[in-house]
Amino acid sequence: MPEKQGQLGRIDLLQARVRAGADSANYIARQLGLTITAEPDNDERKAEPDSAPDTPPRVSASPDARQPSVPADQPPCVSTSLDTRPLRVSTSPDTWQPSVPADRPPTRFWYLSHRKQAEKDPDTGEAKLLAAVPEPWRGRPQHPPSHQPLLDEKALLARLQPCLRQPRRGRKVDVGKVARAISRAEYLQRLPRQPRPSESMPLHLIDDRSRHLTSYWRDHHFAAEVIYRRYTQATLSLSVLVEGEVRPQQITADGLADWEPPDQGVVLIFSDLGALAALPQPAIRRWLTIGRVLWRQQCRAIALLPYTVEQLDPRLKTLFTGLSWEPPAIASPLEPAASREQVDKLLTALAPAIRIEPGLLRAMRLAMPTHGEAWRIPAAIEALLWRHEAIDQPHSVAASWAINARQQYLQAFEQLTEAEKNTVLETLRQWRADLAEKIWYEEIISLGEASQSLACLQDDMQQANRYFEHLSDTFQDTAHLEEIPQTKAWFRRLYQRLPKQRLQAFPSLQSLTERVYKDAPDFDRQYLNPQQLPPTDRQLRQAVLYQQGNHLRLQRYDPFHQPNHGYSPLALIRLRRDHVQVIAQNKVLGELRLDDSRRVQLPNKRSLVVTSDEETLRLQTQTTSNVLEIGRDTHGLYADLGLLGVVQRFRYIEPGTFMMGSPPDEAERFKGEDYHQVTLTQGYWLADTACTQALWQAVMGKNPSVVKDDPQNPIENISWLNAQAFLKKLNQKVPGLQVRLPCEAQWEYACRAGTETPFSFGDNITPEQVNYGGKVPYAGGKKGKYREKTVPVKALPANPWGLYQMHGNVWEWCQDEWQENLGTSPVSENTSADAGDNSSMDRVLRGGSWIDYGGFCRSAVRNHDSADLRYRIGGFRFSLGYELQPVHAPAHRGAAQGHEQAG
Repeated sequence: MPEKQGQLGRIDLLQARVRAGADSANYIARQLGLTITAEPDNDERKAEPDSAPDTPPRVSASPDARQPSVPADQPPCVSTSLDTRPLRVSTSPDTWQPSVPADRPPTRFWYLSHRKQAEKDPDTGEAKLLAAVPEPWRGRPQHPPSHQPLLDEKALLARLQPCLRQPRRGRKVDVGKVARAISRAEYLQRLPRQPRPSESMPLHLIDDRSRHLTSYWRDHHFAAEVIYRRYTQATLSLSVLVEGEVRPQQITADGLADWEPPDQGVVLIFSDLGALAALPQPAIRRWLTIGRVLWRQQCRAIALLPYTVEQLDPRLKTLFTGLSWEPPAIASPLEPAASREQVDKLLTALAPAIRIEPGLLRAMRLAMPTHGEAWRIPAAIEALLWRHEAIDQPHSVAASWAINARQQYLQAFEQLTEAEKNTVLETLRQWRADLAEKIWYEEIISLGEASQSLACLQDDMQQANRYFEHLSDTFQDTAHLEEIPQTKAWFRRLYQRLPKQRLQAFPSLQSLTERVYKDAPDFDRQYLNPQQLPPTDRQLRQAVLYQQGNHLRLQRYDPFHQPNHGYSPLALIRLRRDHVQVIAQNKVLGELRLDDSRRVQLPNKRSLVVTSDEETLRLQTQTTSNVLEIGRDTHGLYADLGLLGVVQRFRYIEPGTFMMGSPPDEAERFKGEDYHQVTLTQGYWLADTACTQALWQAVMGKNPSVVKDDPQNPIENISWLNAQAFLKKLNQKVPGLQVRLPCEAQWEYACRAGTETPFSFGDNITPEQVNYGGKVPYAGGKKGKYREKTVPVKALPANPWGLYQMHGNVWEWCQDEWQENLGTSPVSENTSADAGDNSSMDRVLRGGSWIDYGGFCRSAVRNHDSADLRYRIGGFRFSLGYELQPVHAPAHRGAAQGHEQAG
């Protein structure tokens, strides 16, 4: 294998495996800290009717390999490659160039193809039931708690502003300097001026996402928001440093990119600079390296620390200006013995909680100082607690206790005063406002008799007792228990968590949990459809389904987090309960849970079903060897395909409902723009631009366009039949590809991009947004430039969904036969009606062109012409056909009548 300079990546490992054999591959694997697991030969594999092509050798991390880890709740930048970055091969440490090895195995990616709401009981409106539930929790707080920041906005700005302002020379004379110079008989060449602060300097933020800093993540995000609002005139950028990485990654409009040290300016870092890590020295060395890089770039590095500045490592003080989140009056030095005592004290206060959210940890620490100076605990203790041995799973949503660790702290909790217990329980109650009541009930029955007799718990204790008596009576029937395996699994966890003396208070519950616990090997063999479970009064939430390599994961939806590397978002799913079921070909693959790291292996099938208690999603897959990269940016999910040497980007358009046509009061409205509701039940991938002359030339070998001054101009002067010939030939040249024209409803849905205005840009347009006849504007708008020709497909801004020039430039052919009237009744449409290559039928054109008036470029405008007419101002864009399954049904307005099929 020829020697390769620069960094080694997993693609290099894959190439070595294919080209040079096992010896070279094993050498590279050792450099990457990986091992190679041999796959059986092809003839040893059992073939399945819809199985994928042979998979590459598995690359897995060895036990001692130091792999970068990603916070579990960050959603994500996307990659389906073996590397954690999008598909790229590095040739130098600082330069990443796209590379598509010719022998790279096919990429397999999944997408949402169908969504169906859960069936409801017609009498109650609730999901269908299997068992009754006891009365709801009467003491549930009315309002869920909010995360308490370390500093409010005013205090944070007061702390940061003196450091973020760079002095600039002002106009006012500095009288003091003049007087001092005269008194010393110094010659003044120029009058000294008073400096004035400037807030227009370059400002760069670095967010440290190390796991032990989880409780500060929201503070980091809050501070970044405050700075973005306050320093609007500054040049701002944001980077993140993920656990295990040696250098930050910069957040850009296209996702995460390699960090480039800024040229001068101020760099504000939200971090502990390694001081609170379990192994501080490696973390400090990492920050020393980053600090030296910033020092060489003449940047001023400021670190906002969760501890006092005096505790900052002396080596780091020469490179970073330290600021503490807390004022000196509150913060205190972290002495090892005192720190351990404070961690134990805070764990004692948290002992009743079976799950510890970062916000609960903060709220408890801030609530307890009312009971004396001993409870005045500095912010740095939060990081030490998060990595304490009593915490088994320090998840970013909520941490859980190590087995048996909670019992000793529950005993210590009983020694607290009544006032201290009341504060703890009231704080904990607030953080159970939006969770299932069984969590709060389990927490309070875990307490000793003295704590349960507190006045604040009397009503809740009565409800908790009735709740557990109801459960033990209901599920004594083994057959009933087998129907709800999630409850069976919960009983097993209950047996592990509850003190045995508390179980003795419920004899039937004790016998039930003991039986379930002894039967543990069987508890997770089968899973029940969540839609068949009893209803819950939990708040309706959204979660995100991700593809991570060859696994499916579920995480809470959080719009404030950027996607992680290696995570491909597939769909949002609504739920009330915390889990979903995954099925392929009527076989249960497993379940995914929120706040859990479990994954489900993606099957070697073409489709699977994910079911929550609120809806059912069908995911489908397609194997193609021409996928260059799948990722997510500010516009959403995209896929770059290499088509005969030309890269075309496709945007994933999620299923949804919109109002097609124009409202009666829209200016310059034409006949045929009937205003009606349309529901698209299937997602689809649409090219982000019209087909370019470069791609047409690569496929057809000649260019019929009139304007040929740039290969990135849209193809024009073609008919609908010409477009069909192009698509047919492209499908033949690229094996496995299925492309087609979008139907009219799909085109308008994508053009509107969630807007209801005449244009996706708003109520009007300008030539800076759209290429049209600018001398005849829309609805009294200002006259503008008339270019008199087409422009490159990405020369003007994209709409909110990342699609370029859906308005103007060229009319775009759609698949549909022309229908004069669309009607006003709501319709549900899946796919385009296809009457073949019938040239006797007029076909639909949408979008307007460079020669048209502004009103012709509205989202709702419909045009048509003969399928064999070559149109100088007509082009097209096409969609991927993976998700467009043929539906043979009567055509409706150019689309098939709604069929609620499952895929």
